[in-house]
Formats: sequence, C-alpha cells, structure tokens
Amino acid sequence: MALNILFVNDSSSNPNWGDRAAAMALRKIIEESGARIQYTITEDNLRDSIFFPEDSSGDGADSDSRSWKDRLRPLVPPIALELRERTIIALGLTENDSGGFAPATADDLEPRSLALRDDEGQFSKLRSAMLACDVVVIHGDGGMFGNGVIPRTKLFLAYAARKMFDKPVMLINHTADLSHPNLDQMAAVVYPMLSDVTYRERISEARCEGRWPGRYSPDSAFLFKPLDREVFRTVASRPHYYSIWPDSADFDPARPFICVGGSSALSYDENRPPFEYTRQFASLIAHLRTVYDGQILLTVSDRIDEPVMRAVATRLDLPLVGLTIPVQQAVDILGNADAYVGGRWHAGIFGLRGGTPIVPLASKTFKMPALIEMAGLANTVFDLAELDERKVDIGRCLVEVLNQGDDLRHHLRDWAASQAENCRDNISFLDRNSR
Repeated sequence: MALNILFVNDSSSNPNWGDRAAAMALRKIIEESGARIQYTITEDNLRDSIFFPEDSSGDGADSDSRSWKDRLRPLVPPIALELRERTIIALGLTENDSGGFAPATADDLEPRSLALRDDEGQFSKLRSAMLACDVVVIHGDGGMFGNGVIPRTKLFLAYAARKMFDKPVMLINHTADLSHPNLDQMAAVVYPMLSDVTYRERISEARCEGRWPGRYSPDSAFLFKPLDREVFRTVASRPHYYSIWPDSADFDPARPFICVGGSSALSYDENRPPFEYTRQFASLIAHLRTVYDGQILLTVSDRIDEPVMRAVATRLDLPLVGLTIPVQQAVDILGNADAYVGGRWHAGIFGLRGGTPIVPLASKTFKMPALIEMAGLANTVFDLAELDERKVDIGRCLVEVLNQGDDLRHHLRDWAASQAENCRDNISFLDRNSR
C-alpha cells in the first residue's frame, strides 16, 4: 500500500526557473518511489496562510486574505509593485509578517500547533490532511533563510505534524542559512524532531553538523539534462524558437555564446536602484566583449532580474531568454553555452549538467560559493555592487575557464551527472519506509 504524502512548498507554480525545476523533479522522484502525493501546499499557500483554498470561508475571508500584490495589482503601476516587493525582500519580510498564522518566534510554536490541532474551522482542511497523510515532505529549497513568513511557516508545519499529529516529517533538498537569530532559535527546536534532513550543498551541512542529524544530497534539479550539442543546434536554429513575447532571444546556436544572468542579491540593496545595476551590467558586458568573441545571451530566471536584464538588452541590443520559457529549454540553452556568468544557483546547475563552467556572481545566501566549491571551480565570487570595479577580474576568470576547453567541460559534465544519479537520496526515508 502506497504512502500518502503531504507535500509542503510545491514551488512549481513559481515563475523562477529553479523553483519550478526543483519542485517538478522532486515530485517526480517521490512518485517514482511508489508514494502518492495526496495533499499539496504551495509556496503561495505558505506566504498567505491559506493552506487549502477551501479553508477560506465564503463571507469574504478569502478576499481579505489575498496578498497585497493581488489586491493592488489593478490599481498600481507594475514598477511600483516591483519596488515594493524589492523592499519587502530586502527587509526579510513578507506581507503577512504582522499577522497570519505563522509563529513569530520559537515560543509561539506550541500554542499555534495546539490551535491547529483543535481547529474545526479556518484550518480544518490542513488539520484533516495532517491526520490523513503518512509522511509530511517539506521542500526546503532556497527559502530557509532570513525571518520571513515562509521559512517560519515551514518550521511551524513541521513542528505541528511531529508534535501534535505524530507524523514523520522530512525537510529536504534545501539550503539552511540560519544566520537570522529568530530563525535559528526556531530551527533549534524543530530540526532535532525531524525524521530526515537533507541539504543541497555542503556549507549548510557543515554549519549544522553536530546540532542535529542531516546530510548532503544533491539538488533534485540535477535531474534535468540538456540536449547534446548537435541536437541543440538543430532545434535552436529555427527562427524565433526561444523568443517569448515581449523578449527576443534570437541568436545563432551554431556559433559560440555565453550566458549572463542576474542574482537573488538584486533584491537586497535598497540604496542601489535597478538602473544602477543596469549600468553596471552594461559596463561588465562591454568589457566581456573585449575578451570574448562569441555571442552574449542574457538570461532572466526570476522576476527580480527582469527590470535590469531587459534594460541591458535594450541598451546593448542583446538577445534575452525570458522568464516564462519552459525549464527544459532553459536547461538546453545553459547546458550548451561556453560559460555562465551569473548568480543563480539553479541556472548554474543547468549549465553544469552540460559541462558549462560558471563565473559566479554573489547571491543572497552562500549558495554560489557552495556550488562552485562542490564542482571544483575557482572559489572567487564577485559582488554585484562591484561589477564595474571587478569587470577586469571577471573577464580574466572567464578567459581562464574557456582556456581549459573540453577537459574542464568533461569534468564538470561527469560531476553533474553523478549528482543526478544521487539526488534520489533526498527521498531515501520514503524508500526505507514504503509499505
């Protein structure tokens, strides 16, 4: 008889390339284990504390619970919402930090869990799912950092499932950046209770070692494999094949190209507006053109990258791969590039799967240093606020990896393939406990 799973933090509806890839791949290996995902809590559910849409009453509660962005979208210009979102992310907050059901501190875990256990109203569907499932699987992803509502809600659901409903809980496929003291205090209560913990990189594993059991398991996104070079060239050579309105991604796949992408760190500097990053990226790319003769293709793998990269594309007349492209096509492009210059963890994985070396830009956590260290690449990570000052160093790093040619590509491709083979370790608890 198959295990029934409550899957928490299904990020496959997130426009971010990596969030989509990791969640889709994780669902795939869970289902291949013979388990059944009977209940799903999405990333938006975590943010809004509406764990199942049916939980909201018909008297307008659902409307009141909608996120600020949904309520304001018809009234406010998109750029204002983008700037508002940048500020919220920069402060480590989300729209429900002043309310909602997520515990504010570790002291709130017990009373909130008791309220959930005894609830017969607003959260009755969540309570029923907790009672009916066999295992709770929490996809940690890159969201276990800061003091926002999403990481606190993940820890709350883990605590409630273990303490109130006596369910096995897995927190897997994630980076644990517990540098915020409040999140660390909550983690110190919850992590030791968990049935299984897997980290998607070695830095989290090292930082948490000795505090509670846990181990490294490769990110599920390694399962995505790019097309072989010759097949890619045939597929991608069709006119406008990767151009998704309003972006143009016309380039010649038969000619060498590199990809330049953004970073989650773009959301973190309130004092540096998007046009300043646009200027710095444009300056960097102008320098890269002096050391690299091939094409330069911009990539947008998250909403926060769009204002910057679209402006750079317009200013320099460069092709841009837009946010809404299918994940597999993004993998095909990055996996066949000569190099990836950027600060996106999953975009880096997509590239490595095809042997593409990374010239890393900093991200909001220690993800990029962790990734290049595991892949055996040079451990210099460039700060986004210093792109102009460090452009010569970035260009030098690009030339160094390109000069290593096929030997480096074969090494990176083989390493990434080994990660793909081992990413099923994330769900070894399910394999051991299947019925």
